Amino acid sequence: MASEAIPPPPPPPPPLLNNDNTNTSTLPNGPSTSQVQSSDNGGQTTSTDGTKSWERAWSVDEMRKGATNWSLASDAGLLLYMQEFSQNMLSQTHSMEQKVDGLVDETKGISAKVHNTFNNFLMLSNTQFIENRVYDEEETKDEEEKHDEAVTQEK
Repeated sequence: MASEAIPPPPPPPPPLLNNDNTNTSTLPNGPSTSQVQSSDNGGQTTSTDGTKSWERAWSVDEMRKGATNWSLASDAGLLLYMQEFSQNMLSQTHSMEQKVDGLVDETKGISAKVHNTFNNFLMLSNTQFIENRVYDEEETKDEEEKHDEAVTQEK
């Protein structure tokens, strides 16, 4: 399967609004003459960069202007516009997917760091609890020993 679409054959030249070959304000089935030049090759329209109107993607404004007299050239311009739009949408979607994947990876990394911090706090609290308990037991033993010594001295 070919990666690029083959453009359709050129449509017949649009009829001229007047019989002379001068530029008019708008051409039927195409963009305005500020973007298009009429040439001596049978009335075919070409843009300022030399491409024919059916060989390039039309803008939305051009499609609106040519909607009253739609032609095969209009269809070709619409097709190319839709293909460019599709490629643009796919590339933006791919870019967005990569950004979301990066955020997911970053979030997982932060989640692991938070869990490690929780574990460190739990370990610290367990250690402190044992130290406090040992300390409490030592105080209790000291108090009992003092109490026992006091009782033995009284006797």
